[in-house]
Amino acid sequence: MEQIFIPYWEWEDWKNGMYKSTPKEEEKKDIKKAKIFMSQTDLFGKNMKLVISEWGNTMLNSLTNSDINKEAFVGQCACCYAIGVTESITKKAWHSLDLEKQIKANKIARYYINEYVSNYERKNRKIHKDMGRQMLFDWDS
Repeated sequence: MEQIFIPYWEWEDWKNGMYKSTPKEEEKKDIKKAKIFMSQTDLFGKNMKLVISEWGNTMLNSLTNSDINKEAFVGQCACCYAIGVTESITKKAWHSLDLEKQIKANKIARYYINEYVSNYERKNRKIHKDMGRQMLFDWDS
């Protein structure tokens, strides 16, 4: 899949403060908040699904990018979307989760990412069946 580029000012994650800096005095509180949220795997997963469906520009730009960790990205977006924490806070909180919760969250994220990619590819097929020989070059001319 080829990456689609959307200007950052149109990304919903950027508009919702995912990349802003967190004041030092709020950092510990936000890390704890993110850890609690991500520990509730079902709730975390529901918000991954929501953010994938509601943040269209962000997902189009990022989930078509083969160079990013999509599971981590979707988790960061879900935390920003649901509880208003930044991606850097989410990264710090992630490392404090136990391995079992990390594995389960990544599995959920992969499921929704694969669903997104499948839907995207189905909607945007460039080669349609029934085009037949119209697509071929006539080298004898």
